Amino acid sequence: TESMYYSVLDLIRRQNGMIILNGPAGSGKTTTILAFLNELAGPNKKIITAEDPIERRLPYINHVQVTDKCGFAELSRSYMRQDADIIFIGEIRDAASAITAVQLAQTGHLVLTTIHTRDSIGVVSRLQAFDIHANFIADTLIGSLAQRLVLGLCPYCKLEYQPDPRIIQNISKILPPPENTHYFQEGPGCEKCIERINGEIVMKGSMGLVPIFELLFVDSEVQEAINRNKSRIEIREIARNKGMTNLAEEALLRVYQGYIDLKSVYGSIFSPRD
Repeated sequence: TESMYYSVLDLIRRQNGMIILNGPAGSGKTTTILAFLNELAGPNKKIITAEDPIERRLPYINHVQVTDKCGFAELSRSYMRQDADIIFIGEIRDAASAITAVQLAQTGHLVLTTIHTRDSIGVVSRLQAFDIHANFIADTLIGSLAQRLVLGLCPYCKLEYQPDPRIIQNISKILPPPENTHYFQEGPGCEKCIERINGEIVMKGSMGLVPIFELLFVDSEVQEAINRNKSRIEIREIARNKGMTNLAEEALLRVYQGYIDLKSVYGSIFSPRD
């Protein structure tokens, strides 16, 4: 949504703090962070990374490869002695890299990193599992962005259909569809979307990937909740009262807009959540 877009822009333009992207492997976290860095990079910004692997090199950014001898934590600790503005740590994998990320954020750096959790609020408990005290999390975490990728529908051959009324009833409890909503599914394929390998059709009816986001914006009230060790349910309630939309709602919005097929997101939408 537009409001989320401007909230993210506000976050990445901060002078210090920690922004964490989360989601399963292959959900596009690194690609999103590289887009952030590309937006921020310039001759007047010093940006350093610690990556494994280096997926893409960007101008004005010092990309550094993690090695067996020098992991995320060791490499990132060396950056404390450098006058960097922005530091990208490829992934928080253990307590050492988590502690280092927090220390960098505390010492005046903007830290971008990734972690594996199922949603944006899960970042808090994940950091606590790495023995990071709630006070340090509240002091440094400025935003958490959960991300998923869903196969997009080909706009040229997608087919209109009517889902099972019981499914419509279920999704309406999450985000009611607008009046006169039309639902679409993969089409038969066309010259725009058919892909072939060795003459065999391997994909048809889809085009590209549609990102779905959930943003936890850590303002003073959310910060206080983290600081007081509030449960994830309580933190979610505070964030929801401030307008946060969850992954299921964002996915359904894309369904209603005709970008993705309801069948492709239905399973994840109704996975257990607290």
